[in-house]
Amino acid sequence: RLDSPSENRAVGTMLNALYSAGYDVVIMESQFDRDKTNEHLDVLKRRNVDGVIVFGFTGCDEQALAEWGNRIVVIAMDTQMVSSINYDNQGVIDMALSHLEQQSISRIAYIGVDPEDRTTGLARLNAYQAWCEQKRIEPRFQTGKLNHESAYQLVDQVLQSDTQAIACASDTIALGVIKRLQEVGREDVVVTGVGGNELLSFLFPNVFSVDPGYSHAGEKAANMLINQLNGDESVVHFTQQPIRH
Repeated sequence: RLDSPSENRAVGTMLNALYSAGYDVVIMESQFDRDKTNEHLDVLKRRNVDGVIVFGFTGCDEQALAEWGNRIVVIAMDTQMVSSINYDNQGVIDMALSHLEQQSISRIAYIGVDPEDRTTGLARLNAYQAWCEQKRIEPRFQTGKLNHESAYQLVDQVLQSDTQAIACASDTIALGVIKRLQEVGREDVVVTGVGGNELLSFLFPNVFSVDPGYSHAGEKAANMLINQLNGDESVVHFTQQPIRH
């Protein structure tokens, strides 16, 4: 999605690495649609491109990806069929919760993404629930769409009089949560996000946002693909660790 700050950061470093290696680049926007992604892959195959980097998503046609063999790297998706880079979806939530704990905050709610999304949704929700179980705290969470409006609508369902913080699965969600907290006069509630979004940090400097390492992952994906195109036949699976700023 070209409107996604996280994907844009990965694409930016990706392009630098590919241009430096002498490659021309074609960017196609799939909007995380399975059919559209497959159509794009067919077009690129007909154009005889050297290789592709695909942003993966839940429901992606892994067989269509596998047909590219060592001429493909998939990013943001845990697949064993081709070389891939995934983000540490548990680690980013663990880091946010650890940050809150260091401030003696323990009554933490969570707003996330529909668990049908295995990464941003399910994996990050599982991390929050595991933390609650470990601390013997009753989890309080809601999940919805990955947009501001959905998060805004969900705040009232998790907010209680003793809520100290709301951990969010993404910076986009955090923005919606902050708006609703301001409206109901609960600016005492601490908000965390995931994404390391510079705009969020500029507007709300007190919000702690974990950077999953999008820029690092983009450069890594490009270099992995370049190595494969230069004859490296090994299939590599890499988990990008979150970056502490």
